[in-house]
Amino acid sequence: MFIIKKVVNFFAETLVGVLALITITAATAQTPISNPSQPSQLFGLLQEMGFNILNVPASDFELPMVLNGAGNGSKVGKLSDYKGRWLWVVFWATWCGPCVQEMPSLESLYQEQKDKNFSVVGVTVDQGDQARPGIQRFLREKRITFPNFHDVNSEVSKVYQSSAVPSIYLISPDWRLVGIFRGANNWDTPEVISGVTRLLAFKQAGTELPAAVAASAAAASAAAATAPTSDASEFIPKDLIPPEIKMLPLSKGKGVGGPESSLLDGDVVTVQLQVKWKGALDRYIMRVPRLTLPEGFVQENVSSNSYSEGDNTSILLYDFKVRFDKGKLKSGTGTIGTTATNTDSVILGPCEVAYQARSFGEQALEKHPLYSRSDSISVAVVVGSDTGRGWWILLGGLVLLILMASFYWWYKFYRHERGKRLGEDFLSPQERERKVAVEELKQIYYEDVANKRTKSDRKSYEISLLEFYVGMESRVKKFGEFAIDDERKRELERSIERIRYGGECLKEEELSFYRREIERFLNNSDN
Repeated sequence: MFIIKKVVNFFAETLVGVLALITITAATAQTPISNPSQPSQLFGLLQEMGFNILNVPASDFELPMVLNGAGNGSKVGKLSDYKGRWLWVVFWATWCGPCVQEMPSLESLYQEQKDKNFSVVGVTVDQGDQARPGIQRFLREKRITFPNFHDVNSEVSKVYQSSAVPSIYLISPDWRLVGIFRGANNWDTPEVISGVTRLLAFKQAGTELPAAVAASAAAASAAAATAPTSDASEFIPKDLIPPEIKMLPLSKGKGVGGPESSLLDGDVVTVQLQVKWKGALDRYIMRVPRLTLPEGFVQENVSSNSYSEGDNTSILLYDFKVRFDKGKLKSGTGTIGTTATNTDSVILGPCEVAYQARSFGEQALEKHPLYSRSDSISVAVVVGSDTGRGWWILLGGLVLLILMASFYWWYKFYRHERGKRLGEDFLSPQERERKVAVEELKQIYYEDVANKRTKSDRKSYEISLLEFYVGMESRVKKFGEFAIDDERKRELERSIERIRYGGECLKEEELSFYRREIERFLNNSDN
Protein backbone atom coordinates (compact mmCIF):
# COMPACT_ATOMS: atom_id res chain seq x y z
CA MET A 1 0.00 0.00 0.00
CA PHE A 2 2.84 2.36 0.77
CA ILE A 3 4.34 1.89 -2.69
CA ILE A 4 0.97 2.36 -4.38
CA LYS A 5 0.39 5.56 -2.38
CA LYS A 6 3.82 6.88 -3.41
CA VAL A 7 3.10 6.20 -7.10
CA VAL A 8 -0.29 7.93 -6.91
CA ASN A 9 1.25 10.98 -5.20
CA PHE A 10 4.03 11.16 -7.83
CA PHE A 11 1.57 11.18 -10.74
CA ALA A 12 -0.65 13.73 -9.00
CA GLU A 13 2.25 16.12 -8.39
CA THR A 14 3.43 15.66 -11.98
CA LEU A 15 -0.03 16.44 -13.32
CA VAL A 16 -0.30 19.57 -11.18
CA GLY A 17 3.13 20.74 -12.40
CA VAL A 18 2.25 20.18 -16.04
CA LEU A 19 -1.01 22.09 -15.64
CA ALA A 20 0.81 24.96 -13.90
CA LEU A 21 3.42 25.05 -16.68
CA ILE A 22 0.72 25.16 -19.36
CA THR A 23 -1.03 27.99 -17.50
CA ILE A 24 2.17 30.03 -17.15
CA THR A 25 3.11 29.46 -20.79
CA ALA A 26 -0.33 30.55 -22.01
CA ALA A 27 -0.21 33.66 -19.84
CA THR A 28 3.21 34.70 -21.05
CA ALA A 29 2.43 33.88 -24.70
CA GLN A 30 -0.61 36.12 -24.73
CA THR A 31 0.21 39.31 -26.73
CA PRO A 32 -1.63 42.34 -25.29
CA ILE A 33 -1.65 44.12 -28.67
CA SER A 34 -3.92 41.47 -30.13
CA ASN A 35 -6.66 42.51 -27.75
CA PRO A 36 -8.95 44.88 -29.72
CA SER A 37 -10.35 46.28 -26.49
CA GLN A 38 -7.11 48.21 -25.88
CA PRO A 39 -7.12 51.04 -28.51
CA SER A 40 -4.18 52.77 -26.81
CA GLN A 41 -1.95 49.92 -27.98
CA LEU A 42 -3.26 50.22 -31.55
CA PHE A 43 -2.50 53.93 -31.74
CA GLY A 44 0.82 53.44 -29.99
CA LEU A 45 1.72 50.94 -32.72
CA LEU A 46 0.75 53.43 -35.43
CA GLN A 47 2.97 56.05 -33.83
CA GLU A 48 5.86 53.58 -33.83
CA MET A 49 5.29 53.04 -37.56
CA GLY A 50 5.53 56.80 -38.20
CA PHE A 51 1.86 57.65 -38.71
CA ASN A 52 0.32 60.89 -37.50
CA ILE A 53 -2.60 59.84 -35.32
CA LEU A 54 -6.27 60.74 -35.65
CA ASN A 55 -9.59 58.89 -35.36
CA VAL A 56 -12.41 60.19 -37.56
CA PRO A 57 -14.96 58.54 -39.87
CA ALA A 58 -13.50 57.70 -43.29
CA SER A 59 -14.99 59.39 -46.37
CA ASP A 60 -16.19 57.24 -49.24
CA PHE A 61 -15.68 58.26 -52.88
CA GLU A 62 -16.45 57.01 -56.38
CA LEU A 63 -13.88 57.43 -59.16
CA PRO A 64 -12.76 55.87 -62.45
CA MET A 65 -10.33 53.01 -61.93
CA VAL A 66 -7.04 52.50 -63.77
CA LEU A 67 -5.68 48.97 -63.90
CA ASN A 68 -2.38 47.91 -65.42
CA GLY A 69 -4.07 46.32 -68.46
CA ALA A 70 -5.67 47.97 -71.48
CA GLY A 71 -9.40 48.68 -71.76
CA ASN A 72 -10.07 49.45 -68.07
CA GLY A 73 -10.38 53.22 -68.34
CA SER A 74 -14.20 53.29 -68.11
CA LYS A 75 -14.56 51.14 -64.98
CA VAL A 76 -15.85 53.02 -61.94
CA GLY A 77 -15.35 51.88 -58.36
CA LYS A 78 -15.89 52.99 -54.77
CA LEU A 79 -13.47 53.01 -51.87
CA SER A 80 -16.16 51.31 -49.77
CA ASP A 81 -15.87 48.28 -52.07
CA TYR A 82 -12.80 47.43 -49.94
CA LYS A 83 -14.48 48.13 -46.60
CA GLY A 84 -13.95 45.61 -43.80
CA ARG A 85 -10.17 45.32 -44.05
CA TRP A 86 -7.18 47.49 -43.22
CA LEU A 87 -6.70 49.91 -46.16
CA TRP A 88 -3.55 51.84 -47.06
CA VAL A 89 -4.86 54.55 -49.39
CA VAL A 90 -1.86 56.10 -51.15
CA PHE A 91 -2.15 59.40 -53.07
CA TRP A 92 0.49 59.52 -55.82
CA ALA A 93 1.29 60.77 -59.34
CA THR A 94 3.40 59.61 -62.28
CA TRP A 95 5.27 62.96 -62.30
CA CYS A 96 6.24 62.63 -58.60
CA GLY A 97 9.80 61.30 -58.22
CA PRO A 98 9.40 60.05 -54.61
CA CYS A 99 6.16 58.28 -55.65
CA VAL A 100 7.96 56.43 -58.45
CA GLN A 101 10.56 55.18 -55.94
CA GLU A 102 7.94 54.18 -53.36
CA MET A 103 5.45 52.28 -55.56
CA PRO A 104 7.45 49.01 -55.95
CA SER A 105 7.79 48.63 -52.16
CA LEU A 106 4.04 49.22 -51.76
CA GLU A 107 3.43 46.49 -54.35
CA SER A 108 5.66 44.12 -52.36
CA LEU A 109 3.75 44.91 -49.17
CA TYR A 110 0.46 44.34 -51.00
CA GLN A 111 1.56 40.95 -52.33
CA GLU A 112 2.78 39.95 -48.86
CA GLN A 113 -0.41 40.90 -47.00
CA LYS A 114 -3.31 40.94 -49.52
CA ASP A 115 -4.70 37.63 -48.26
CA LYS A 116 -4.58 38.73 -44.62
CA ASN A 117 -7.41 41.27 -44.25
CA PHE A 118 -5.19 43.99 -45.74
CA SER A 119 -5.11 45.94 -49.01
CA VAL A 120 -3.28 48.82 -50.69
CA VAL A 121 -5.44 51.18 -52.76
CA GLY A 122 -3.89 53.88 -54.96
CA VAL A 123 -5.36 57.28 -55.89
CA THR A 124 -3.42 58.94 -58.71
CA VAL A 125 -3.78 62.72 -58.95
CA ASP A 126 -2.59 63.06 -62.57
CA GLN A 127 -5.08 65.52 -63.99
CA GLY A 128 -7.38 65.02 -66.96
CA ASP A 129 -8.78 61.98 -68.77
CA GLN A 130 -5.93 62.34 -71.29
CA ALA A 131 -3.46 61.24 -68.59
CA ARG A 132 -5.06 57.79 -68.20
CA PRO A 133 -3.09 55.96 -70.96
CA GLY A 134 0.16 57.23 -69.42
CA ILE A 135 -0.94 56.03 -65.98
CA GLN A 136 -1.78 52.58 -67.38
CA ARG A 137 1.62 52.40 -69.05
CA PHE A 138 3.31 53.37 -65.77
CA LEU A 139 1.45 50.65 -63.84
CA ARG A 140 2.40 48.05 -66.46
CA GLU A 141 6.07 49.03 -66.51
CA LYS A 142 6.29 49.05 -62.68
CA ARG A 143 4.18 45.85 -62.46
CA ILE A 144 1.75 47.40 -60.00
CA THR A 145 -1.25 45.14 -59.41
CA PHE A 146 -3.06 46.74 -56.46
CA PRO A 147 -6.21 48.69 -57.44
CA ASN A 148 -5.86 52.34 -58.43
CA PHE A 149 -8.43 55.12 -58.73
CA HIS A 150 -7.98 58.20 -60.96
CA ASP A 151 -8.77 61.49 -59.19
CA VAL A 152 -9.23 63.32 -62.50
CA ASN A 153 -10.11 66.76 -61.10
CA SER A 154 -8.49 66.50 -57.62
CA GLU A 155 -11.92 66.30 -55.97
CA VAL A 156 -11.02 63.48 -53.60
CA SER A 157 -7.61 65.06 -52.86
CA LYS A 158 -9.45 68.15 -51.60
CA VAL A 159 -11.81 66.07 -49.43
CA TYR A 160 -8.87 64.22 -47.84
CA GLN A 161 -6.75 67.42 -47.77
CA SER A 162 -3.87 65.64 -49.45
CA SER A 163 -1.52 68.63 -49.75
CA ALA A 164 1.52 66.58 -50.79
CA VAL A 165 2.28 63.37 -52.63
CA PRO A 166 3.01 60.68 -51.77
CA SER A 167 0.71 60.48 -48.74
CA ILE A 168 -0.80 57.37 -47.14
CA TYR A 169 -4.15 57.40 -45.32
CA LEU A 170 -4.75 54.39 -43.05
CA ILE A 171 -8.39 53.22 -42.72
CA SER A 172 -9.46 50.55 -40.21
CA PRO A 173 -11.90 47.67 -40.86
CA ASP A 174 -14.63 49.57 -38.97
CA TRP A 175 -14.22 52.48 -41.43
CA ARG A 176 -12.19 54.92 -39.29
CA LEU A 177 -9.40 57.10 -40.64
CA VAL A 178 -6.76 56.49 -37.97
CA GLY A 179 -3.41 57.64 -39.38
CA ILE A 180 -1.63 59.68 -42.06
CA PHE A 181 1.93 59.23 -43.33
CA ARG A 182 3.27 62.01 -45.57
CA GLY A 183 6.32 61.52 -47.76
CA ALA A 184 7.99 58.49 -49.34
CA ASN A 185 9.14 55.44 -47.43
CA ASN A 186 10.41 51.92 -48.03
CA TRP A 187 7.45 49.70 -47.11
CA ASP A 188 9.24 46.41 -47.82
CA THR A 189 11.35 46.10 -44.67
CA PRO A 190 11.17 43.56 -41.81
CA GLU A 191 10.15 46.36 -39.42
CA VAL A 192 7.19 47.36 -41.60
CA ILE A 193 6.12 43.74 -42.16
CA SER A 194 6.26 43.14 -38.40
CA GLY A 195 4.21 46.28 -37.74
CA VAL A 196 1.55 45.28 -40.28
CA THR A 197 1.36 41.78 -38.81
CA ARG A 198 0.71 43.26 -35.37
CA LEU A 199 -1.75 45.74 -36.87
CA LEU A 200 -3.88 43.00 -38.43
CA ALA A 201 -4.58 41.58 -34.95
CA PHE A 202 -6.93 44.52 -34.41
CA LYS A 203 -10.39 44.13 -35.89
CA GLN A 204 -11.56 47.66 -35.14
CA ALA A 205 -10.27 51.05 -34.04
CA GLY A 206 -13.24 52.22 -32.01
CA THR A 207 -14.42 55.81 -31.92
CA GLU A 208 -12.16 57.41 -29.32
CA LEU A 209 -8.55 58.50 -29.25
CA PRO A 210 -6.95 57.53 -25.91
CA ALA A 211 -5.89 60.55 -23.88
CA ALA A 212 -2.32 59.33 -23.46
CA VAL A 213 -1.94 58.81 -27.22
CA ALA A 214 -3.49 62.20 -27.98
CA ALA A 215 -1.08 63.88 -25.55
CA SER A 216 1.86 62.04 -27.12
CA ALA A 217 0.81 63.12 -30.60
CA ALA A 218 0.46 66.73 -29.43
CA ALA A 219 3.91 66.59 -27.81
CA ALA A 220 5.41 65.21 -31.02
CA SER A 221 3.86 68.05 -33.03
CA ALA A 222 5.21 70.61 -30.57
CA ALA A 223 8.67 69.05 -30.75
CA ALA A 224 8.59 69.17 -34.53
CA ALA A 225 7.71 72.87 -34.40
CA THR A 226 10.58 73.73 -32.06
CA ALA A 227 13.15 71.34 -33.53
CA PRO A 228 12.36 71.09 -37.24
CA THR A 229 15.57 69.25 -38.12
CA SER A 230 14.61 66.23 -35.99
CA ASP A 231 13.21 62.97 -37.34
CA ALA A 232 9.57 64.09 -37.10
CA SER A 233 7.58 62.42 -39.85
CA GLU A 234 5.62 65.54 -40.82
CA PHE A 235 6.92 69.00 -41.74
CA ILE A 236 3.84 70.97 -42.68
CA PRO A 237 4.00 74.67 -41.69
CA LYS A 238 0.75 75.92 -40.26
CA ASP A 239 1.07 79.59 -41.21
CA LEU A 240 2.75 79.35 -44.63
CA ILE A 241 0.53 79.85 -47.67
CA PRO A 242 1.48 77.40 -50.46
CA PRO A 243 2.65 79.03 -53.70
CA GLU A 244 0.12 79.09 -56.51
CA ILE A 245 1.46 77.87 -59.85
CA LYS A 246 -0.16 77.82 -63.27
CA MET A 247 0.93 77.29 -66.85
CA LEU A 248 0.19 80.22 -69.15
CA PRO A 249 -1.16 79.86 -72.72
CA LEU A 250 1.42 78.39 -75.07
CA SER A 251 3.53 80.71 -77.22
CA LYS A 252 5.66 79.56 -80.14
CA GLY A 253 9.25 80.36 -80.87
CA LYS A 254 10.26 83.04 -83.32
CA GLY A 255 9.38 82.19 -86.93
CA VAL A 256 7.21 79.19 -86.06
CA GLY A 257 3.79 80.76 -86.38
CA GLY A 258 0.87 81.65 -84.15
CA PRO A 259 -0.20 79.75 -81.03
CA GLU A 260 -3.04 78.09 -82.99
CA SER A 261 -0.61 76.25 -85.29
CA SER A 262 0.41 72.62 -84.96
CA LEU A 263 3.99 71.73 -84.05
CA LEU A 264 6.23 70.18 -86.70
CA ASP A 265 9.48 68.34 -86.19
CA GLY A 266 12.10 70.72 -84.79
CA ASP A 267 9.66 73.43 -83.69
CA VAL A 268 10.42 75.18 -80.39
CA VAL A 269 7.78 76.47 -77.99
CA THR A 270 8.04 78.52 -74.83
CA VAL A 271 6.13 77.03 -71.91
CA GLN A 272 5.62 79.71 -69.28
CA LEU A 273 5.04 78.93 -65.62
CA GLN A 274 3.85 81.56 -63.15
CA VAL A 275 4.69 80.98 -59.48
CA LYS A 276 2.89 83.37 -57.13
CA TRP A 277 3.47 83.90 -53.39
CA LYS A 278 1.41 85.63 -50.76
CA GLY A 279 3.61 87.01 -48.02
CA ALA A 280 7.36 87.40 -47.63
CA LEU A 281 9.33 85.54 -50.29
CA ASP A 282 12.29 84.89 -47.97
CA ARG A 283 10.15 82.57 -45.81
CA TYR A 284 10.28 79.90 -48.55
CA ILE A 285 12.92 77.51 -49.82
CA MET A 286 12.08 76.36 -53.33
CA ARG A 287 13.53 74.15 -56.04
CA VAL A 288 13.48 75.05 -59.74
CA PRO A 289 10.13 73.75 -61.08
CA ARG A 290 10.07 70.44 -62.91
CA LEU A 291 8.09 70.25 -66.16
CA THR A 292 6.61 66.89 -67.19
CA LEU A 293 6.94 66.34 -70.94
CA PRO A 294 5.51 63.59 -73.14
CA GLU A 295 7.60 61.43 -75.40
CA GLY A 296 9.07 63.36 -78.32
CA PHE A 297 9.57 66.64 -76.41
CA VAL A 298 12.95 67.81 -75.15
CA GLN A 299 13.55 70.64 -72.67
CA GLU A 300 16.44 72.78 -73.89
CA ASN A 301 16.80 75.43 -71.18
CA VAL A 302 14.92 77.41 -68.56
CA SER A 303 15.15 81.06 -67.52
CA SER A 304 13.29 83.19 -65.01
CA ASN A 305 12.49 86.73 -63.96
CA SER A 306 10.49 88.17 -61.08
CA TYR A 307 8.23 91.08 -60.33
CA SER A 308 5.85 92.19 -57.60
CA GLU A 309 2.16 92.96 -57.43
CA GLY A 310 0.19 94.83 -54.83
CA ASP A 311 -1.02 93.28 -51.59
CA ASN A 312 2.42 91.84 -50.72
CA THR A 313 2.48 89.40 -53.66
CA SER A 314 5.67 88.16 -55.34
CA ILE A 315 5.71 86.48 -58.75
CA LEU A 316 8.37 84.38 -60.48
CA LEU A 317 7.93 83.71 -64.20
CA TYR A 318 9.78 80.70 -65.64
CA ASP A 319 10.30 80.22 -69.38
CA PHE A 320 10.88 76.61 -70.48
CA LYS A 321 12.20 76.27 -74.04
CA VAL A 322 10.82 72.98 -75.35
CA ARG A 323 11.59 71.39 -78.73
CA PHE A 324 9.49 68.79 -80.53
CA ASP A 325 11.87 66.09 -81.79
CA LYS A 326 10.21 63.43 -83.93
CA GLY A 327 13.33 61.27 -83.64
CA LYS A 328 12.73 60.86 -79.89
CA LEU A 329 9.45 59.03 -80.46
CA LYS A 330 9.44 55.32 -79.70
CA SER A 331 7.64 53.18 -82.23
CA GLY A 332 4.53 51.37 -81.10
CA THR A 333 3.95 53.31 -77.87
CA GLY A 334 0.58 54.65 -79.00
CA THR A 335 1.14 58.06 -77.36
CA ILE A 336 1.63 59.95 -80.65
CA GLY A 337 0.77 58.74 -84.12
CA THR A 338 3.47 57.78 -86.62
CA THR A 339 1.82 58.25 -90.02
CA ALA A 340 3.03 60.97 -92.38
CA THR A 341 -0.15 63.03 -92.13
CA ASN A 342 -1.16 62.30 -88.55
CA THR A 343 -1.96 65.18 -86.19
CA ASP A 344 -2.37 64.42 -82.48
CA SER A 345 -3.08 66.42 -79.36
CA VAL A 346 -0.55 65.89 -76.58
CA ILE A 347 -0.32 67.14 -73.00
CA LEU A 348 2.52 69.33 -71.74
CA GLY A 349 2.77 69.36 -67.97
CA PRO A 350 1.92 69.47 -65.23
CA CYS A 351 4.64 71.51 -63.56
CA GLU A 352 5.67 70.58 -60.05
CA VAL A 353 7.31 72.91 -57.51
CA ALA A 354 8.94 71.48 -54.37
CA TYR A 355 9.10 73.93 -51.45
CA GLN A 356 9.37 74.14 -47.68
CA ALA A 357 9.38 76.71 -44.92
CA ARG A 358 12.81 78.27 -44.54
CA SER A 359 12.47 77.90 -40.76
CA PHE A 360 12.56 74.10 -41.17
CA GLY A 361 15.90 74.29 -42.98
CA GLU A 362 17.39 72.77 -46.10
CA GLN A 363 17.21 69.24 -44.69
CA ALA A 364 13.41 69.43 -44.47
CA LEU A 365 13.23 70.36 -48.15
CA GLU A 366 15.36 67.34 -49.04
CA LYS A 367 13.54 64.78 -46.87
CA HIS A 368 10.03 66.22 -46.42
CA PRO A 369 9.26 68.47 -49.40
CA LEU A 370 5.83 69.95 -50.00
CA TYR A 371 4.56 70.29 -53.55
CA SER A 372 2.42 72.66 -55.56
CA ARG A 373 1.22 71.45 -58.93
CA SER A 374 -0.12 73.23 -62.02
CA ASP A 375 -2.66 72.15 -64.60
CA SER A 376 -1.56 70.80 -67.96
CA ILE A 377 -1.93 72.36 -71.41
CA SER A 378 -2.71 70.71 -74.73
CA VAL A 379 -0.88 71.25 -78.04
CA ALA A 380 -1.34 69.73 -81.50
CA VAL A 381 1.63 68.06 -83.19
CA VAL A 382 2.14 66.89 -86.78
CA VAL A 383 4.37 63.83 -86.70
CA GLY A 384 4.97 63.41 -90.46
CA SER A 385 7.14 65.67 -92.59
CA ASP A 386 5.50 68.62 -94.36
CA THR A 387 6.80 68.70 -97.94
CA GLY A 388 5.23 72.07 -98.73
CA ARG A 389 6.75 73.68 -95.67
CA GLY A 390 10.14 72.21 -96.59
CA TRP A 391 10.08 73.97 -99.99
CA TRP A 392 9.20 77.26 -98.33
CA ILE A 393 12.07 76.85 -95.88
CA LEU A 394 14.47 76.13 -98.76
CA LEU A 395 13.26 79.18 -100.71
CA GLY A 396 13.45 81.37 -97.61
CA GLY A 397 17.01 80.20 -96.95
CA LEU A 398 18.03 81.05 -100.51
CA VAL A 399 16.53 84.55 -100.27
CA LEU A 400 18.26 85.11 -96.93
CA LEU A 401 21.60 84.02 -98.41
CA ILE A 402 21.22 86.50 -101.28
CA LEU A 403 20.34 89.32 -98.89
CA MET A 404 23.32 88.57 -96.65
CA ALA A 405 25.71 88.51 -99.62
CA SER A 406 24.29 91.79 -100.88
CA PHE A 407 24.63 93.43 -97.48
CA TYR A 408 28.22 92.22 -97.17
CA TRP A 409 29.33 93.78 -100.44
CA TRP A 410 27.39 96.97 -99.75
CA TYR A 411 28.90 97.23 -96.28
CA LYS A 412 32.41 96.53 -97.56
CA PHE A 413 32.30 99.25 -100.22
CA TYR A 414 30.50 101.68 -97.93
CA ARG A 415 33.24 101.38 -95.33
CA HIS A 416 35.93 101.78 -97.97
CA GLU A 417 34.35 104.83 -99.60
CA ARG A 418 33.25 106.58 -96.39
CA GLY A 419 36.51 106.09 -94.55
CA LYS A 420 35.45 103.24 -92.24
CA ARG A 421 32.82 105.28 -90.46
CA LEU A 422 30.89 102.33 -89.03
CA GLY A 423 31.23 100.14 -85.95
CA GLU A 424 33.93 100.65 -83.36
CA ASP A 425 36.09 102.77 -85.67
CA PHE A 426 34.00 105.73 -84.46
CA LEU A 427 34.98 105.14 -80.83
CA SER A 428 37.80 106.90 -79.04
CA PRO A 429 40.32 104.80 -77.06
CA GLN A 430 38.59 105.74 -73.78
CA GLU A 431 35.14 104.85 -75.16
CA ARG A 432 36.46 101.54 -76.45
CA GLU A 433 37.97 100.77 -73.02
CA ARG A 434 34.68 101.65 -71.35
CA LYS A 435 32.75 99.38 -73.71
CA VAL A 436 35.05 96.44 -72.98
CA ALA A 437 34.67 97.00 -69.22
CA VAL A 438 30.88 97.09 -69.45
CA GLU A 439 30.78 93.92 -71.55
CA GLU A 440 32.94 92.11 -68.98
CA LEU A 441 30.69 93.33 -66.16
CA LYS A 442 27.58 92.12 -67.98
CA GLN A 443 29.07 88.68 -68.47
CA ILE A 444 30.05 88.41 -64.79
CA TYR A 445 26.66 89.66 -63.59
CA TYR A 446 24.43 87.44 -65.70
CA GLU A 447 26.58 84.30 -65.35
CA ASP A 448 27.75 84.50 -61.72
CA VAL A 449 25.29 86.75 -59.88
CA ALA A 450 21.84 86.78 -61.51
CA ASN A 451 21.98 83.01 -61.95
CA LYS A 452 22.05 82.53 -58.15
CA ARG A 453 18.71 84.26 -57.81
CA THR A 454 16.71 81.20 -58.91
CA LYS A 455 18.55 78.95 -56.45
CA SER A 456 17.60 78.37 -52.85
CA ASP A 457 20.79 79.89 -51.34
CA ARG A 458 19.52 83.42 -50.72
CA LYS A 459 22.54 84.30 -48.56
CA SER A 460 25.00 83.63 -51.39
CA TYR A 461 22.87 85.66 -53.80
CA GLU A 462 22.71 88.71 -51.49
CA ILE A 463 26.49 88.68 -50.90
CA SER A 464 27.27 88.31 -54.61
CA LEU A 465 24.86 91.13 -55.51
CA LEU A 466 26.37 93.62 -53.04
CA GLU A 467 29.96 92.68 -53.88
CA PHE A 468 29.22 93.14 -57.58
CA TYR A 469 27.59 96.54 -56.86
CA VAL A 470 30.70 97.76 -55.05
CA GLY A 471 33.08 96.24 -57.58
CA MET A 472 31.19 97.69 -60.53
CA GLU A 473 31.63 101.21 -59.13
CA SER A 474 35.41 100.78 -58.97
CA ARG A 475 35.53 99.51 -62.58
CA VAL A 476 33.63 102.42 -64.17
CA LYS A 477 34.39 105.26 -61.76
CA LYS A 478 37.19 106.61 -63.93
CA PHE A 479 34.76 107.14 -66.78
CA GLY A 480 32.88 109.71 -64.67
CA GLU A 481 29.75 107.71 -63.88
CA PHE A 482 28.20 105.50 -61.21
CA ALA A 483 30.24 106.81 -58.30
CA ILE A 484 29.65 105.76 -54.67
CA ASP A 485 30.96 107.94 -51.85
CA ASP A 486 33.31 106.42 -49.27
CA GLU A 487 30.78 106.37 -46.41
CA ARG A 488 28.24 104.54 -48.55
CA LYS A 489 30.89 102.03 -49.65
CA ARG A 490 31.87 101.30 -46.03
CA GLU A 491 28.22 100.75 -45.14
CA LEU A 492 27.85 98.28 -48.01
CA GLU A 493 30.96 96.40 -46.88
CA ARG A 494 29.56 96.21 -43.33
CA SER A 495 26.27 94.86 -44.73
CA ILE A 496 28.17 92.16 -46.59
CA GLU A 497 29.93 91.10 -43.37
CA ARG A 498 26.66 91.05 -41.40
CA ILE A 499 25.03 88.83 -44.05
CA ARG A 500 28.05 86.51 -44.28
CA TYR A 501 28.72 86.07 -40.55
CA GLY A 502 25.76 87.52 -38.67
CA GLY A 503 22.90 85.67 -40.35
CA GLU A 504 21.16 88.89 -41.45
CA CYS A 505 19.36 89.27 -44.78
CA LEU A 506 18.31 92.20 -46.92
CA LYS A 507 14.72 93.29 -47.22
CA GLU A 508 13.05 92.57 -50.53
CA GLU A 509 12.90 96.28 -51.43
CA GLU A 510 16.66 96.64 -50.81
CA LEU A 511 17.40 93.69 -53.08
CA SER A 512 15.15 95.17 -55.76
CA PHE A 513 16.91 98.56 -55.49
CA TYR A 514 20.42 97.19 -56.03
CA ARG A 515 19.25 94.86 -58.78
CA ARG A 516 17.51 97.74 -60.63
CA GLU A 517 20.55 100.01 -60.27
CA ILE A 518 22.89 97.38 -61.68
CA GLU A 519 20.66 96.36 -64.57
CA ARG A 520 19.78 99.97 -65.42
CA PHE A 521 23.46 100.84 -65.76
CA LEU A 522 24.40 97.72 -67.73
CA ASN A 523 21.46 98.02 -70.14
CA ASN A 524 21.71 101.78 -70.64
CA SER A 525 25.40 101.45 -71.41
CA ASP A 526 24.51 99.96 -74.80
CA ASN A 527 22.88 103.23 -75.94
